[in-house]
Amino acid sequence: MNNLYFACTECKIFVDAGYRWAYWNLAEPGVVDSRMDVDVERVLNAADYWAPPHEPNSNWLYDDVLPSVRQFLSDHRRHRIVFWESNDLPGDYLLEWLQIGYCPLPTARFFAETLRLRDWAAVLNYDKAVYEHGLEALLYDEAQVTAFRKAFCRWSEAAAP
Repeated sequence: MNNLYFACTECKIFVDAGYRWAYWNLAEPGVVDSRMDVDVERVLNAADYWAPPHEPNSNWLYDDVLPSVRQFLSDHRRHRIVFWESNDLPGDYLLEWLQIGYCPLPTARFFAETLRLRDWAAVLNYDKAVYEHGLEALLYDEAQVTAFRKAFCRWSEAAAP
């Protein structure tokens, strides 16, 4: 099973839906279908999804995933939202997309918009300090590094005050 996300195709923003919890409580019962438009009201009314058991291994859902999903659905409810597996992420997700909420991927927009880094050296330093195999695992050739750096610089300039 892959990671599962809600994605706003208009804003190019996505959020972790909660992995197996989302699968068993949204996908399996047919509340959402992979690669299909999401009925926000149907997700918000999926009581089982919003009420995991109160136990230590559910804290990540209560503390991180479900609040960010609820906020995402609220913020993007009038946009086109789809339900994706990690295999469905578009080819340009590292350059053009932003993951919000739980455990965000280190995309160019993440460094520029979320972390508000303004220079490439700061990206590389942050990446080395936080991600064991971050960008070096995702950007494994010079063309990818060049494209990522160019996208980061563009997002950084757009996010500058």
